[in-house]
Amino acid sequence: MTTPPVPEGLVESPTEDPTATKILDAALAEFTDFGIRRVSVDNIAARAGVHRTTVYRYFSTKAEILQASAVKWLHDTFSTIYDEIQTLPPDERVVEGFARAVGACYASPLTARVLGSDTDAGLRSLTVDAGPVIGMVSAVFVHWLWEGDESGSSEDAAGTAEVLVRLGLSFVLTPDSHFDMRSPDVRRDFARRYLLPLMTVL
Repeated sequence: MTTPPVPEGLVESPTEDPTATKILDAALAEFTDFGIRRVSVDNIAARAGVHRTTVYRYFSTKAEILQASAVKWLHDTFSTIYDEIQTLPPDERVVEGFARAVGACYASPLTARVLGSDTDAGLRSLTVDAGPVIGMVSAVFVHWLWEGDESGSSEDAAGTAEVLVRLGLSFVLTPDSHFDMRSPDVRRDFARRYLLPLMTVL
């Protein structure tokens, strides 16, 4: 299977510039502590220890900072997961990749903030405006699950990965379920019972 390219920043570090990294780390901390709406560029600059004009040299708008910091969070989180699962057999990469990715979202204070006190802005970024995020994470899943597999097509892999991502996102957005997805063992069992058979027909 010829896999489509992984978006820049999701395998390689999204930035090696120390100032940009400092700004994005500060932005993630601000969004986690105060939510999306309440944070300004001035807040991020102060937390990063730089002038606001320095922030604007790297990012034109707060929306750009939000997008770039989200990519950094994805990179940092998924790189750790990938290191943990890359030597597993393909089926187990599906199981562990799904279980650990959903678990990382549940455990993240940023997720709790966005879906808790910052509901309106957070839900829009993860529903109506979630297309780019779904596309990026789907491409990462393709890289995780089918790297080096020359059978099939990249379209099949991309479609299957998107189904996995959308299912995972639905459980993050609505954790109350017949499945106790807060449990790692339940997430693994769900993946084995429902996702692996699904992949054979996609």
